[in-house]
Amino acid sequence: MEGDELRKELPDQDSRTQVWDRLSAYAYLSVPERREYVAVMRVFCGTLLADLAVPDVLAKLAQSGTPAAVLDAETLTARLEQLVRWGNVLRSTHTVRAGSIAEYQRSRSRYQLSKLGERVQRDADEVLAGADAAREVSSELLTLVERGLGEIAAMVVVPGGADPQPALEKISTLFVQFTEFAESVRDFYAYLGQVLARYDLDTAEYHGFKELLLDYVEAITEEVSFRAPRIAIHLQTIWPHLPTLLARIDAHAAGLAALSDTLADTRVQRSRGRDLADWEGLRGWFTGSGGQGSQVDQLRERVLSMAGAATAAAAAAIVLVLSFNTSDHSRPAPPARQSHPSVAPSPNTPPTEPSAIPSPP
Repeated sequence: MEGDELRKELPDQDSRTQVWDRLSAYAYLSVPERREYVAVMRVFCGTLLADLAVPDVLAKLAQSGTPAAVLDAETLTARLEQLVRWGNVLRSTHTVRAGSIAEYQRSRSRYQLSKLGERVQRDADEVLAGADAAREVSSELLTLVERGLGEIAAMVVVPGGADPQPALEKISTLFVQFTEFAESVRDFYAYLGQVLARYDLDTAEYHGFKELLLDYVEAITEEVSFRAPRIAIHLQTIWPHLPTLLARIDAHAAGLAALSDTLADTRVQRSRGRDLADWEGLRGWFTGSGGQGSQVDQLRERVLSMAGAATAAAAAAIVLVLSFNTSDHSRPAPPARQSHPSVAPSPNTPPTEPSAIPSPP
């Protein structure tokens, strides 16, 4: 009996191990030869459904002007084999056509980019391109999200239900807009926290920088607080109809969902908005769910805490400057920062009631 239970647990254990093994695909970014590996990965990411032999990669690297341009065939082969072990590239199964034995030997080992490898390299390039940049929040997308939800809410209450094709188009557009907005908010707040921890600016620079960013934060939070109750109302209208709507869309446009039934161990990542979990995430962002506060509530609290932290940091910066300039009595102290207005919704804005939205059947 215990043996049977153990055998039942092993597949799950193996599955969990395989999931964690995917993180090996990031290994090439932290090794001493990472610039060479990144250059090689960029060669593969610049192709579409192509398998490349070592001579093909060498030719492209020679034109790149990167440290990998001087790699020889033997070293490049070793790099590619290591990327295979990490899961970034795969050995190609395509048949090699060659006119001579020498050509066959040069081309017999061909490689192609894995899905995981492409994603890791794309993320790495994004980090390298703009990790320290201040990303603007796409607040105009929030207006489009509210409008899109209103249109979907109007569609689901029509007798006979929503037409699946227009509904699918609205949902796909809605989730692209929401995802972009939510990511821009997350990136900006991470940048803001990093800025408020800086001590390399003098008092005047820090004060002006801080005021500009906090004013921008409050404008974002006020816009979110204004739109959130309206979005919650639209979600409340859509929610009882959502399971039926998603089922109707699946029947109309199955996409790749049938692959999971056709091929064993095949997982399909649906486009955003096709699964109920996507909608639960959207609802949780604006209204909260499962006893947890919404992202809107967290934004308000973050603004207030950051305003206090910024004031404390500014005071610390003043003390630091004065400690190194005790003889400079003519330097005026920076003006005290006025408290920012509350970021609570307008009195005319209906309150958000997360619990008012029923769970789907």
